[in-house]
Amino acid sequence: MVGTEVALNLAEYLLSRESFDNINEILKTFTIFILPALNRDGNTLVQTGNCTSTEGSVNRNGIDLENDFYPSYEDHSLQPETSSTVEWIKERTFLLGLILRGEDENFIIPQLSDKTGLDR
Repeated sequence: MVGTEVALNLAEYLLSRESFDNINEILKTFTIFILPALNRDGNTLVQTGNCTSTEGSVNRNGIDLENDFYPSYEDHSLQPETSSTVEWIKERTFLLGLILRGEDENFIIPQLSDKTGLDR
């Protein structure tokens, strides 16, 4: 949930400061996509105020969607949330990605892989 809150606050920050020259330049120059939460099922299970709980890390099927992007076995079927997100990503060109989670933050540069179209 921490990453979701940060993503929503980033969107609000950018939109509320659109008239600032430096923010306006960023918004005119780049297309910014903000995906606040991939796992909406898991978000309903999260306990407010508990930043160390793993309650919201799986969807209703018991699958950790973060690891679903990189299946570890050949006959793995992607979860619907993962599959639609992969297709959405493949339709766009990204220069940089930022993953915000409660325990860490990662900058990524998406590339292609065999199973999902994304690379680690």
